[in-house]
Amino acid sequence: MLTRRLFAAPMSDELALAEQASARLAELGPTMPDAAAINAIAGAADANLASRVLYEALLRDPGRGAFIREIDAALVGTVAVQNAPLLIIVPGMFYREYPEIGADGELIAGIATKFGLNVLNAPTSSLGSIRENLEILHNFLTREVRRDFWLVSMSRGSAEVKWLLQR
Repeated sequence: MLTRRLFAAPMSDELALAEQASARLAELGPTMPDAAAINAIAGAADANLASRVLYEALLRDPGRGAFIREIDAALVGTVAVQNAPLLIIVPGMFYREYPEIGADGELIAGIATKFGLNVLNAPTSSLGSIRENLEILHNFLTREVRRDFWLVSMSRGSAEVKWLLQR
């Protein structure tokens, strides 16, 4: 079977990536990694990890780090959500056949779980028509979901959600 890479690097969980980058930086020591070290990480792992290692190295640099921390301080913190509704992910087309494209919402589900949210995947058909998945989604939401929820749609899953809301 012929496989091809669809992306330079797979989608990744930024929190896990930060942990991996910190571990890699500890191995490299206290000096700023040079281009060869960053390229070696990109070749051995992927571009996402290499980019994060460079970012973390810049962050610990006294001059550059202060500027980066000032920008980061303006961003939303990582606080667990209290009494959050259920997060329901409506997957996109081909989510079973090509999981590497991320249409299954697994990356979002993993991150949401780390923030304390409960996550469910809507049981739509990976190759089903919009009409077929609309019925599946409608039945799922009206019969099985008994609490407030947030709906996240992946790619073509948005069409089913739009039709459902217009119903």
